[in-house]
Amino acid sequence: MSGSLVETCQVTPALFPTQTVSSVAATDVITLNKYQKVTFVVGVGTVTTGGNISVRQMDSVGDTVASESRVDVDYVYENAGGASDTYTRRAGDSISSYGGCTVANADDSAIFLFEVRASQLASSNDCVALYFDSSTWNTTLVTVTAILSDARYKQKVMPTALA
Repeated sequence: MSGSLVETCQVTPALFPTQTVSSVAATDVITLNKYQKVTFVVGVGTVTTGGNISVRQMDSVGDTVASESRVDVDYVYENAGGASDTYTRRAGDSISSYGGCTVANADDSAIFLFEVRASQLASSNDCVALYFDSSTWNTTLVTVTAILSDARYKQKVMPTALA
């Protein structure tokens, strides 16, 4: 990869600013019509009671995230927090049943990476979002950044992913 991250990828806040998730919540809907991959970077604070994070697919940025179908993601990585830059891939059986991962009470200060390729979406869909789909979330601070890469059309200023 040549150039800086912002010259080769689109970096977009998807849940911004840091928000308190205390029940169900969703990120902004991200369109992949100009990109082939999105990596969601999810940072969580102190987890009192966690829940599931799933990847949802839709055909429009105006769709309601909660009612859309899940994406079976292949790659979910976790950094257990602290002063580490090591990420561990979550086992396939722990993510395939609901297209995401479970954030547990022990996941304080963890970072999760969700990688989604446009080819994983149904042919009529080109939009994705993360959905915090458990009513058990208990005032956990969460921030999500979406990094879109592999642009379908290369240009100096990368196109937005929110419209």
